[in-house]
Amino acid sequence: MTFKKQSDLKKALYIVWGIIAVMGQVLVLIPFFIDEKKLLKSTPVCSATLSGEGSCVFCGLTRGFIALSKGLVEEALLWNKFSLLIFIFFIINFIIFTISLIYLKNK
Repeated sequence: MTFKKQSDLKKALYIVWGIIAVMGQVLVLIPFFIDEKKLLKSTPVCSATLSGEGSCVFCGLTRGFIALSKGLVEEALLWNKFSLLIFIFFIINFIIFTISLIYLKNK
């Protein structure tokens, strides 16, 4: 890989990271600003649940994020045992991305 291609790859990966960081932060913030009933009405029912296969790893994540936005950690873990971990990951990822963005601007 040439130097220019490596530079282009780094830029592309940074852009992808930025998109993921912003989208994750939006998912964290949505339950704080949108009414719970409207949010649940607009999210689809899991296709695994509809087909009778049980639940998938993402089942209950929306309700878990809603519970976390209210400070109800135990309820969030009942809805989805990974909801707290994913919620925290999205926040930390966004913070690290923002710090790296500030660092690159000042460089």
